[in-house]
Amino acid sequence: MNTQAHKHIRPGEGWRIEFYADEVYRLMDTLYHELYETPYFKLSKEYSAPDQEIIDLINALAKWAKKENNLFSKITKINGSGVLINVEATVQELLVRAYYKMTEAVKLATEERKANPKHIDKVQPAKEEQDYLIGIITATFEEFNAVKLLLKSPQLMRLSDDDSHTYTEGYFEKSKKRIRVVLSQTQDQGSAAAAVATTQMINSHNPNFLVMPGHAAGNRNLMRTTNLGDILVAKEAFDYGQVTVMEKKINGQIEYVEKDKKRPIQADRTLLTLLKQFADHTSDLVNIKQNYPKSNLFNQPLNVHFGSLASGNALVRSESWFNKIIAANSGTIGLDMETYGFYYAALNTRFKNKSLFVAIKSVSDFGSHNTSYPPPLEAPLHRIGYATSTSAQFFYEFAMEHLPL
Repeated sequence: MNTQAHKHIRPGEGWRIEFYADEVYRLMDTLYHELYETPYFKLSKEYSAPDQEIIDLINALAKWAKKENNLFSKITKINGSGVLINVEATVQELLVRAYYKMTEAVKLATEERKANPKHIDKVQPAKEEQDYLIGIITATFEEFNAVKLLLKSPQLMRLSDDDSHTYTEGYFEKSKKRIRVVLSQTQDQGSAAAAVATTQMINSHNPNFLVMPGHAAGNRNLMRTTNLGDILVAKEAFDYGQVTVMEKKINGQIEYVEKDKKRPIQADRTLLTLLKQFADHTSDLVNIKQNYPKSNLFNQPLNVHFGSLASGNALVRSESWFNKIIAANSGTIGLDMETYGFYYAALNTRFKNKSLFVAIKSVSDFGSHNTSYPPPLEAPLHRIGYATSTSAQFFYEFAMEHLPL
């Protein structure tokens, strides 16, 4: 395949594509990036991926190329002549040539490995580091981006017909340690969207760990002061809307009384124990704060709080409503819209071999429009940016120190 073809088969460069123009441009882009960026990078001295990883990658690309070849049969049916014209024919030729080259490469590599069963890749990382998989689910673009910035070699994975979500694959790396990570974002905010995204992540990628970082409203009434950016580790999550509503007549007036029906779901205890140990390292918290570019806007030191996280589909911006939830549920450290759905799906999607799961959110507000912030922080931009950064950084540093178990 000639890399020059990619430079010339571009929109507005003089090529006339009669049918399926967008699909042809997309296919050419994918073919170029997946062949010339991903494999070449993985074979570089900086990366030096093991043979099996390269074989698996090329195998997947070959299957994709074979599947995409169906596009050209659709084009020939439309033009009626049974002949591809101008650029479509060029792209198909490149695709077919790439497919046969890739299948030939996989065949030769597989035969060589069979002939040399004792061959070991010189720079192959330890098995648990290579295969260990963390699935990270976020609910907003800011949360997604905060994690993606920490990934080495992030790559958008190919879409699946069985999954409506998109996934970005990459690695957490520090010193000589590397852990494989798959990152996704929910289709919307709320528990239902979080539950669907979590279920799809489990079925698609079977992660050892499931983690939900992000930002939430913090409880300012805790015995220990809660500051912006403080990290909230959800020992358990509950849906504050799980109540029975009863109608009663009091002094001739109809009133509605709520009876509690909440069923909290606990995070993995092993993870919680290790997170508590890690949270006691104040030096790590200092570094996490300093890593945020605008950390000078936040005067208070970072704290870590462990407790219950309240979840519900309402976007709460009422101090009295927030205080009502807190008063009815002691030990509540914060409120968000997704954690309960995330915990519910993580617990119930599988009967055996469940992923270990935990949510780690950071405080971006206090659940009220009436909260007074210093002038630079009145708009939510830096508050959310700081919270998503401290949450993602806290988990990253924890993972590099304690994972795999």
